[in-house]
Parts: sequence; C-alpha cells; structure tokens
Amino acid sequence: WNGNSHAEQFCFPIEGTPSAEVVAKGFRHLTKVAENYPDRPWFKENKVSDYLGMPIFTGSGQPLGILAVLHDSPVADRQITRTLLSIFAARAGAEIERLEAEESRAALQRQLLQSQKMEAIGQLAAGVAHDLNNALGAVVGHLQLIKLDLDEHSPLGPSLEVALKGCSRAT
Repeated sequence: WNGNSHAEQFCFPIEGTPSAEVVAKGFRHLTKVAENYPDRPWFKENKVSDYLGMPIFTGSGQPLGILAVLHDSPVADRQITRTLLSIFAARAGAEIERLEAEESRAALQRQLLQSQKMEAIGQLAAGVAHDLNNALGAVVGHLQLIKLDLDEHSPLGPSLEVALKGCSRAT
C-alpha cells in the first residue's frame, strides 16, 4: 500500500537496503531511510522516513522473507509497531507454510492420479497382449497342422514358413 492506493509489486536486490539488516539482525526500525540510503532513489521518490522490518519464519525457524513497513513520517511507538509486525509476520509465515503444504498435497495428488492412469494403461495393454497371444496361438497351431500334412516340395511351404515367423514375431 502506498499513500491511498495499492503500490505496484516490485522486486529489488536486498544488498545495501534496510532489508539486508533485517536478514542479518532480525527486527529493525530504521529512521531517515531516504537520507541513509541515497543509492536507493525509490526511498526518496516515495518520501520514506521510517523503515520497520520483521523477518518471516516457518514454524521450524527457517527464513521465508521479510515483512516491511515503510512510513513517510517518524513512527512514534516502536514497541506497538514491533508487536504488530511480529504478529503479522507469524501469521504470514503460517499462511505461507499452509499454502506450500496445499501445493505439495496437490502435486502429490496429481502424481497419484498419473500413476493410476499409467497402471490402468498397463493393465489394458497386458489384456490386449494376452488376447492377441491367444488368437495367435490358434493361428500357429493350425499352420503347424497344415505344415504336417504338406508335401515337402509343395510351393506353399515357403509361404507357410513366412506366416509362422510372422506369428512368432507378433507373439
């Protein structure tokens, strides 16, 4: 929120900013920010006077980000502000963890669904292969019976061998 409207979302490297101090030392309430960070013109353009930053952690203490409040005038009561930021940062950390858990659960659900689809396709393919082998078994059996009754000099002999080899490859 900036002034009376939502600010555009922005990203910036934290090196050389008040956020770097929050990462290194925890909660920070810095004053005269626009003056103390002249290489960051955004602070001056937006008339930032005070910066209050609180790290956001997971329930197990892993860092997730920073909750920062930038104000255009000095903040009078640091303790109330620190308490409020602490509460909001804890809630933000819990919400981020909840959202990540939901996404993880959804990803696992998609993997399970994909696995079930692959299993169904495998069962279908096995059924088709079984049925085809049964049909080919009948064809091979009849071709072998014909081969037994065929004269060894019959012109059908080579065709019969080609048919038997084709059935063998299909099996």
